[in-house]
Amino acid sequence: MEYQDFKNPLITIPDKKVQYAIHDLIQSFPGCKGRTAQDNLPRECRIGIEIIHRYSEANIPVDYWYLDMDEDFKGDKSLAKVYNSVVSNMHKAYKNGTKLCLAGTHGVGKTMTCTCIIKKAVEVGYSGLYTTLTDIVNALSSRDAEMRTAARNLVLSVDFLVVDEFDPRFIGSDNASELFGRMLETTLRPRIHNRLPLMFCTNSPNVLTSFNGPLKQSITSLMKMVKVVPVLGSDFRDGGNK
Repeated sequence: MEYQDFKNPLITIPDKKVQYAIHDLIQSFPGCKGRTAQDNLPRECRIGIEIIHRYSEANIPVDYWYLDMDEDFKGDKSLAKVYNSVVSNMHKAYKNGTKLCLAGTHGVGKTMTCTCIIKKAVEVGYSGLYTTLTDIVNALSSRDAEMRTAARNLVLSVDFLVVDEFDPRFIGSDNASELFGRMLETTLRPRIHNRLPLMFCTNSPNVLTSFNGPLKQSITSLMKMVKVVPVLGSDFRDGGNK
C-alpha cells in the first residue's frame, strides 16, 4: 500500500507499542519463549504479527486491538446489528461503499463498533484508517506540503475510513467552523462519489448546526447519503467496555 511508504501525520500509534504487542504475542506461543520476530516462528504466530502490523498501520487505538464485539461488547444492540451487518460480507460493504454515522452519548460503544469493523477489514486484506476530525483538519492544514499531501492521499484512497469525534465541541468559533467545514467537505465528497466506505462517530444529535452558509448546505446534502444510527444507553466504560 503506497501511502504507508512515507510518514503520515494521521498515523499516531507508537512503534514501541507495536513491538511490545509483537513480543507478548510471540511469548504466548508454546515453545516460543525467548524468541523474537527475526526467528523462524510458527505460521500462526507470523500471521498474528502481520495482523498487529495491519492494526497499527490502520491507526486503530491499541486498547481496541484486544477487544472483540462478540465477547466484550455489552452496549446498545443496534450497534451489534450494525457490526454484524457490515462484517458478514466485507466485500459487499466495500463494493457498496457503506456509509454510517453512529450518534450517541459518550461510552456507548460507537468507537468500539467502528474499530472492530476496521479490524475485520484489514484482516481480510483491505486497507483501513481510524482517525478524528480534528486530526484530519490539523494534517490537511499543516505547513508541511508533504505532510498535507500524504494525509490527503490516505484519507481519500484508504478502503475503509472511520472519523471519530465528529462533534461541535471541537469547533469553537466561526473561523474554526469554516476550516472544519472545508476540510470535512473535501473528505466527504470524493469518498461518497467514489463509493468508498466511511463511518463517523459523534456525540451530537445534529453536528451540522456547527456549520454556516453554503458550506452547511453542501455538507448537509452530502450527509443525506450517510445512514445515521441513533445509539442509546449509558457509559459502559466503567465496566471495561469502550
